[in-house]
Amino acid sequence: MLYAGARRFDPDRARFGPERATEALAARQRVPSSDLGGSLVWSAPARGALRLTAGGDLRRVAGAARETLFPATAAPDAAVAREADGSQLLGGVFAEGGAAVAPGLELSAALRVDLWRNGEATGLRRAAGGGEDRTRYAPRSDAQVSPRVALRWRPGQGPLALRASAYRAFRAPTLNELYRTFQVGTIVTAPDPSLRAETLLGAEAGPELAVRGGALRLRVTGFWSVLRDPITVVTLDAPLPDGATRRRANLGAARIRGLEAAAAWAPLPWLEARAAWTFVDARVASAPGHPELSGRALPQDPRHRAAVSLAAWRAGLGRLGAELRAVSRQYEDDRNALPMGGYVLLDLAASVPLRGGLEAFAAAENVLDRRYLVGRAGVDTIGAPRMVRAGLRVRMGGE
Repeated sequence: MLYAGARRFDPDRARFGPERATEALAARQRVPSSDLGGSLVWSAPARGALRLTAGGDLRRVAGAARETLFPATAAPDAAVAREADGSQLLGGVFAEGGAAVAPGLELSAALRVDLWRNGEATGLRRAAGGGEDRTRYAPRSDAQVSPRVALRWRPGQGPLALRASAYRAFRAPTLNELYRTFQVGTIVTAPDPSLRAETLLGAEAGPELAVRGGALRLRVTGFWSVLRDPITVVTLDAPLPDGATRRRANLGAARIRGLEAAAAWAPLPWLEARAAWTFVDARVASAPGHPELSGRALPQDPRHRAAVSLAAWRAGLGRLGAELRAVSRQYEDDRNALPMGGYVLLDLAASVPLRGGLEAFAAAENVLDRRYLVGRAGVDTIGAPRMVRAGLRVRMGGE
C-alpha cells in the first residue's frame, strides 16, 4: 500500500482584555504539511495451527509553521514573526506468529523494530526592531524494539476463555510537539525541540464469556502499564518572553492502571444491547524538574467512561439506534487546578434503505442539548451543542 497527502492548517490566535471585554488579533499562523509512505505485509500459508505474518512500513512527514505576531506593545525586542520547519522519517519491520500449542491453549508473539530520524530543522524569531535570531537543530535518530506476547486459554472448549498479554511500545515526538507554538483559549504553549520518545511497558489479563450461542457476551480486562518519558504539557512558573505559560516536556514516568468491562446481549435476531465501562487511574510517578506534579492525575484523562446502547433493525425497513455516553470529572491542566465536571450525553441514529443501493440516514448528537466543559485554557470551552445531520449513502457492489 502506498499513500501521500498534503494539508494546511491556518489558525489565528486572539488576545483578550479584562473580563473578555475586548478581543484583538494576536497572531496568524500558517502550517503546511505533507506525508508520504507505504507498507508491505506478507502472510505465510497456514501450516496446521501455525500462523506467520511479516512486513514493514516507511513514512516521511514534513511540515512548517509560519507565524505573524501582533504584539500588544511596540517594544523593539517584541517578536513579530516566528518560523520553524522540520522533517521526520519513521520506518519499521515486524514479524508476528501464533499457534495452538495445546488443546484450548493459543500462544502468539510479535516483534517490531522501529527507526525514527529527525532531519535538520530550523527556527527563526524576528523582533520588531529588526533583529533576527536563527536556530538550527541537528539531525538525530533513535531505534526502538517493541515485543509482545499473548496467551489465550479456553478450558475444555467451554464458554469461558482467559487472556493475558505483555508488551512494550513507543511513540516518537511529532513535529508539532517539537517545533510548533500553539494556543488554546488564552493559553499559549511552547514546543520543545529536545523531546525524547516515550516508551510503554504494560500487561493486561482478563476473562471473556460467551453463552447462549453467543447471544450474550461478556469481557473484562485489567491492565497495568508504566509510561517512561511521557510527553505532556507543563505549566511554567513564569511566562516565556513570547507570552507562553505552558510548554511541552518529558516527565520521568507515569503509572496507568485500570479495568475495562464490556457486555453485548442479543435477545432477538433483530435487537442488540451493549454496555461498556472503563476505569483508568493515570498518575505521574516521577517528574524530575517538576516535583509538584508527582502523584497528580494526568490531564484530560477521566477516571470513568461508560456507554450504553440499543440497536434494532429489520431487513428492508432500516435501523434505529440510541446511545448514552457518560464521562466523569477530569482535570484540564497538569497541576490539577482546573477541574472539569462529568457529563452524560444522548445520541440517536436511524437509517432506511431506498432503491438502487441508496440509504437515507439521520443522526442527532447531544439530543438533550447538555452544556458541558471540554476545556479551561484561560477561558471555558463548551462542548458541542445538539447537532443533527441527515443525508444519503450510496452502497456500491456487494456487502
